[in-house]
Amino acid sequence: QVTATEETNFQKGRWPVLRALAAGHRHIKGENQGLRIPLVTVYSPQGGAGVTTIAASLAWSLGQANGIVILAELGGIETGRLFFGLRGEEISISGGAAAALVGRIQGSARRAAYLHTTSSTEISHFLDSLLSPGNAYQGEPLLGNIIDRLGSSPSHMILDIPAGRWDLWERTAVTADFAIIPLRCDLSALLAVDALLTEMSKAEHVAQHRVRPIFVLNQFDPTRPLHQEITQALKGRLGDMLASFSIPPDEHLEELLASGDPFVESTFQKHSGLLAELVIAAPSSCRVSLS
Repeated sequence: QVTATEETNFQKGRWPVLRALAAGHRHIKGENQGLRIPLVTVYSPQGGAGVTTIAASLAWSLGQANGIVILAELGGIETGRLFFGLRGEEISISGGAAAALVGRIQGSARRAAYLHTTSSTEISHFLDSLLSPGNAYQGEPLLGNIIDRLGSSPSHMILDIPAGRWDLWERTAVTADFAIIPLRCDLSALLAVDALLTEMSKAEHVAQHRVRPIFVLNQFDPTRPLHQEITQALKGRLGDMLASFSIPPDEHLEELLASGDPFVESTFQKHSGLLAELVIAAPSSCRVSLS
């Protein structure tokens, strides 16, 4: 007779070998399989809002906080490589349909991985494989080798979603643990916010999702009265979804990227650190699974 306690112990995995044998298995999956990774998305309905820079700076800050991060760029021109100083181990995936760079974001304390699909027609499939990594990407596991090379379980995965790709962001909105929406501080930010809020209200599964996006003003100059007025107008539309801090212009970022040390003296150090604090503090559903 199996007692209720023993049955509960079996179901909850107290005896993993027994569970494996009972299921007819002769091998237990490795520690990286079945792993769950908190998912952060960075997306803007507005072009030039600094999505890639903010995604990379967030990865850098999480690395400074002892995190191990996977940064995935969905399309674009592989700008994320610049933040690794073009250094690291190059990995080709699925015959070159995707590529990875495993190394360190310059100045970061921990290793990180950068993923990018080189095929514009494969972005949707690439995203599916990231959100459900048990699905192969063109016949190959997308994340398994990457995690082995990182040497430890990732603390976060950050998705860099191209500007204006509402379709991609909508698909991630029901699985993301934290969503960041940068806005360039100009008049078009108001139009972009109105358009995005309208789309969100139409998509019931997004509107009801428990994670509320955080909007962050980028390139904000407090000495400009127009920027102050734009901020007030956005507060009226977004309320507490607008972050209490803004990111000022960083005139030296290009020079820092060219030197291979983008965050050594960058304005993004402080402000990406504030974003990282929000991400770390946020409760995580951790629904990205490698099983």
